[in-house]
Amino acid sequence: MKLEFTRETFHCDVAVAGGGPGGIMAALAAARCGEKVLLIEQGAFLGGTATRTVLGPISPFHFGDEVITKGIAAQFIDRLIKNHGATGHMKCINPRGTGSYVCFYDHEIYKYTAQAMLEEAGVVLLFHTVVREVMMKGNRVAALRADSRFGALEICPKMVIDATGDGDVAALAGAEFTIGDGMGKMQPGSLMFEMAGVDTERLYQFICRNAEEFTRLSDIISLDGGKKNSRFVAQGYLSAVEKARKKGDLIIGRDSVQTISGFHPGWIHFNAVRLEDYGPLELWKRSESERQARISMESIAEFMKREIPGFKDAFIARAGMELGVRESRHIKGKYVLTEKDVTEGRKFSDTIGRGGFPVDIHGGNKTAVSEGTGGLWKELKDCYDIPYRALIPESVEGLLLAGRCISGTYEASASFRTQGVVMGFSQASGIAAALCVKHGCQPAQLPAARIQEKLIEIGASPYRNQEEKEREEARAREAVKRFAGEKRERITPERFLQDR
Repeated sequence: MKLEFTRETFHCDVAVAGGGPGGIMAALAAARCGEKVLLIEQGAFLGGTATRTVLGPISPFHFGDEVITKGIAAQFIDRLIKNHGATGHMKCINPRGTGSYVCFYDHEIYKYTAQAMLEEAGVVLLFHTVVREVMMKGNRVAALRADSRFGALEICPKMVIDATGDGDVAALAGAEFTIGDGMGKMQPGSLMFEMAGVDTERLYQFICRNAEEFTRLSDIISLDGGKKNSRFVAQGYLSAVEKARKKGDLIIGRDSVQTISGFHPGWIHFNAVRLEDYGPLELWKRSESERQARISMESIAEFMKREIPGFKDAFIARAGMELGVRESRHIKGKYVLTEKDVTEGRKFSDTIGRGGFPVDIHGGNKTAVSEGTGGLWKELKDCYDIPYRALIPESVEGLLLAGRCISGTYEASASFRTQGVVMGFSQASGIAAALCVKHGCQPAQLPAARIQEKLIEIGASPYRNQEEKEREEARAREAVKRFAGEKRERITPERFLQDR
């Protein structure tokens, strides 16, 4: 029987390419504004990096203790909690490396919850599909050609949102971009995985009694107290790692192992496989990196079982389907967000979201803050605004950006690439696209004030509310004070408790 491929045409108001955190927020926002939305996803489920790569807990919706990401993003977390798929935001007492708060979640419930919310909003979902060609009319996106193993689809939208992470649609449309730092360096890729069957109490006690073996330790607490105070992050196992590496018994791209509690009891999440020269946009490099990553993952798992108390009966329960990519293309927009904008906490009149995660550069001794760390962690003076102009490609019309490919430098992206920040500004991409359709204008012609009005209407927080900030900080102080008063061993260094 001859194999036949379909050829179809689909008309919509807004087409969103990419079903990760940014694409989910953008599609929800556009659909709730009353537009017909098509979401195109290369996989068979939603979540993108958050689910496909088994990403760790959702990074902060916070700057310090101030909640800066609200609106649809907050509704998504609430729905996850209702579906028994998330803990809600928990405070990391020592924020270095993780940020000030994390939200643990179940990857399968994340997929389902995103799908349910999108379908309720009327979004049309198309899986197993990748945009391969962008048809232009002058400098405006006119149509997309999407391919799958089942056939091709011509999509005729009024507005397009690129939420592919790599900026694929923008690049195909001829938008200008840089890759990594512009000189060939990109943040490393990581294969995330989780081990189940871990005796977490025994592991915790081992960490408590060998604190000198760790470079980073913190308890992670619920602001409401109670039994949720059992999660923690620990990076190190230094002597055992050094000994195993010298013997050739451990294949790892760093000098320590990072472990963090999983969502489920007895689960530990690993952000330990690191590949520097992995070529996220190059077929052969990426293929080889995927092969090496599996070898490293198995090596780390066997090392933990062999050397670390609590792991004797543990096993790999879940691993990423592919390497997690921290950065690739940065599309040049009407404004390029810089490291100084981020670290100085700069404010913009066209703000459509706020970022609060430190500049977090993994790997590369060039930016090491101390010998052997191979990275940079730089705290911010204040949360910073993300200008609407950073979502608008400089030279392409009919297109908006969402997710980590928005306009910013290598250093700036090391802050805004995180899931909590991405969710906040990507909902603004969806609102902007919907307003452009309603008013028959291009993104550059749309006043930011209209987006800001809509953001406030849906409960988002493009601006600081000083009274709310003070209440949130007071609540956090009380939670840490309560935790510090408990009579038990804990891994958090005492100085972080005394600061409160």
